[in-house]
Amino acid sequence: DALRESEAWLRMSQEIAKLGTYVFDVRKDHWSSSTTLNEIFGIDPGYPRTGAAWIRIVHPDDRPAMERYLEDLLSGGSRFDHEYRVVDQATQRVKWVHGLGELERSADGAPVRLVGTIQDVTDRKVAEEGRLNLQAQLDRSARLAAMGTLVAGVAHEINNPLSGVQAGGGIAMELAQEARRLATEGAAADRDELARLLDETVDSLRDTQHGGQRIAQIVKDLSLLARPDPMRARVRIIEIVDQAMRWLPVSVGRAVTLRVEDRGAPDVMASFGQIGQVLVNLVTNAAKATPRDRKGEVVVRLGPGDPGMARIDVIDDGVGMAPDVIERIFDPFFTTSPAGEGTGLGLPISHAIVTAHGGAITVESAVGKGSTFRVELPSVSAEA
Repeated sequence: DALRESEAWLRMSQEIAKLGTYVFDVRKDHWSSSTTLNEIFGIDPGYPRTGAAWIRIVHPDDRPAMERYLEDLLSGGSRFDHEYRVVDQATQRVKWVHGLGELERSADGAPVRLVGTIQDVTDRKVAEEGRLNLQAQLDRSARLAAMGTLVAGVAHEINNPLSGVQAGGGIAMELAQEARRLATEGAAADRDELARLLDETVDSLRDTQHGGQRIAQIVKDLSLLARPDPMRARVRIIEIVDQAMRWLPVSVGRAVTLRVEDRGAPDVMASFGQIGQVLVNLVTNAAKATPRDRKGEVVVRLGPGDPGMARIDVIDDGVGMAPDVIERIFDPFFTTSPAGEGTGLGLPISHAIVTAHGGAITVESAVGKGSTFRVELPSVSAEA
């Protein structure tokens, strides 16, 4: 009675868990199965219990992989742990199952018997696929939203200088036509007026040239944002910093005192020029954050970071940033600079370069207390 009660509880537990059991005699090429496993496979007691017959239950697309998996198991393995699809032989419904088993071997190492369980995990797999599909839809929506923001930013940033180019070109053309008329038809007394017209023409052309240069810079920055330089070599960070300091605009030296602290930063695999550009962007931004009524200080601190990483900190004592600004600081075309003094692409480009190198760039800041931008890059061991 106790045995019958135990078997009843076991059958009920297997039905609830959709978990069947099997024993596969490798030498006799025969397997036996529990009632629950028969229901999972959609087979009756008359179904042949051979290895080939079991393979026929496996979904056709998964059979080659399953056959290779079994060959590897029989030749030298001991543990069966595999998820795959089967076809219910009664309904032809595709199901996902998770098989577990232990392979017993004889004293000479030959495979004897595989004992294990097979669980119907179709509901879980369907739920996982649903979550993956939902996540994919959310990712697509996020990419479309980001693309919309980027396109709007490009349109806005290019439209302003483009309007200047068009206006300046039109004014220059009208002035040049009037100057030509005076030069060919006017009297000698009109020379002063002719000179004025030519001066205004030059001014208009200068504004047009400035607008064209700004558009060209935006296009160049966008190309860098899309395609960070993939060429890398082992470099010393201090050498990148030394070179980058020579690239800084003169305005940085007027605004801040710059100090470099090398605390033994390990070497990195990096693009010398790209990481140099990141440093120039960060130091230039730090100088711009300094109030104009005093000279600030910027510290570039190098050293080891988290395990396996090298760290570069750019620390300033400027005006700092509010939390809502920090949240958007790496968004393309977001800038706190006055109109016309920046494209808002420096930090997004720096972010793209650092992440393409397998690193990370973060910022800590508070209003009135300065900012610290931290760059971490994968380091190279001394033996490499």
